[in-house]
Amino acid sequence: MAFELFEDKIKTMTISNFGNITLPDDMKKYISHFEAVVYPTINSPLNCGVCSLGDKLSITFNRTVLETDIIKYFFQYISNIAEVEIYSNDFGV
Repeated sequence: MAFELFEDKIKTMTISNFGNITLPDDMKKYISHFEAVVYPTINSPLNCGVCSLGDKLSITFNRTVLETDIIKYFFQYISNIAEVEIYSNDFGV
């Protein structure tokens, strides 16, 4: 009902949780992690995909806006409560 009334005009971002991905035993040695890519749209210029493989959680942000404040704040906060590895393609930095 909410989508029928508002469509995607009033949202800030989309987050999709793909959950824990399992692999056949013979593939596990070849794949270290997954990334869930949720592409941004005109009405949702910042999107986030979440998934995990074993004990590795991947959080991927995709955006069409130059501002990175939300992403930086998120990872600063997370790095205060958990051990993280952050990498980027440095777009818009």
